[in-house]
Amino acid sequence: MDIRAVHMKRSLLTLLLCAGAAAVGAAPAQAMASTSSTGSFPFQVWDAANYPRAIVPITIGGSTLNVLLDTGSTGLRVVADKVPAGAASSPGITAPPYGFGSGVQLTGTINTATVQIGDYSTGAIPVELVTGTSCSAAKPNCEAANGAKPQEFGGQFDGIMGVAMSGATDMVNPLWNLQDAGSNLVGRQFAVHYDPTQPTGSVLLNVPADGYTTVQLPSQNSTATPPTWNPRAIQACIATQGVPAGGSCGDTLFDTGTPTFDFQVPGATQTTVPAGQPLTLSVPAAGWSRTYTVTSGGRAELANAAPSTGNPSLAGLPAFAGTDIRFDLANGTIGFPNADVTAAPVANAPFAAATTATLLAGRFALRRRSRRAPAR
Repeated sequence: MDIRAVHMKRSLLTLLLCAGAAAVGAAPAQAMASTSSTGSFPFQVWDAANYPRAIVPITIGGSTLNVLLDTGSTGLRVVADKVPAGAASSPGITAPPYGFGSGVQLTGTINTATVQIGDYSTGAIPVELVTGTSCSAAKPNCEAANGAKPQEFGGQFDGIMGVAMSGATDMVNPLWNLQDAGSNLVGRQFAVHYDPTQPTGSVLLNVPADGYTTVQLPSQNSTATPPTWNPRAIQACIATQGVPAGGSCGDTLFDTGTPTFDFQVPGATQTTVPAGQPLTLSVPAAGWSRTYTVTSGGRAELANAAPSTGNPSLAGLPAFAGTDIRFDLANGTIGFPNADVTAAPVANAPFAAATTATLLAGRFALRRRSRRAPAR
């Protein structure tokens, strides 16, 4: 998780999604057909009204830890003192340097542990036990300054579960080895489903490609186990007032760890999207498009800069609302639902038929730690 650490306040941000409609207004939520899968594990959205984060409960050595679900980084990294003695291998090896764009840097060891996620087990996998955080020389006043605990590492949560397709030294995506009770691998093709009306969500497992148009990611090392890919290279486009005519396209990361949108737009003539102004996010290669409207004083960010794989635009958790996005770890693709396939309903929370869906409502008191490729 890259935490670009732009600390901002946002109030009453309501994002409304419509599938291709030009105007967005108050309406019941969009009907959603079921996406086929063979299982799932849940997440809750912490502080949905102010600072929405997808939080997954996991178990290590009988203790429950609450970790951020992060499609923007790789590997499970948790606060060391949250893991019971004897639950992880000892003594472990010194973890290689790992830091974030905010300046937060981690200190710890890499140990092995078996992790329970819902009804599934990872078997023994590498886990970084974080023993300390600090600030980089370039950003001495980061969130970890003066001994403070960053939110993700002891300030509020117990760590980060990075499920990105990219590689990380000595670490692995914990879903790669996820198994059911019959030792069947279930996590190598998964989809993120977010129901903001609850707000809850789930990670759907063993999701077939049927009903999705897939976009191939560039290979980092396709012969490694697991293979690694660059998830920051999806070519997505943003169109809204303040963006050059015809829209702006470039490298984009679909990132559950980011609570909003943050677009890099060369020639942008405004820095925020004002209330009432629609914006459209699309992935032309997949024929996928969603239109959002920021209301009640909320904003999305536009930066006059060129996106790149090192500094991509961010399509955060709101982009996953009402549309299951599929990740294929083995084949290096991200799948976007076809026009006739929409997201699976969460139990007891089906969407009513309509053309629009409320994505996020309430206050975004956003200490936004936007996330790029982790600094290494």
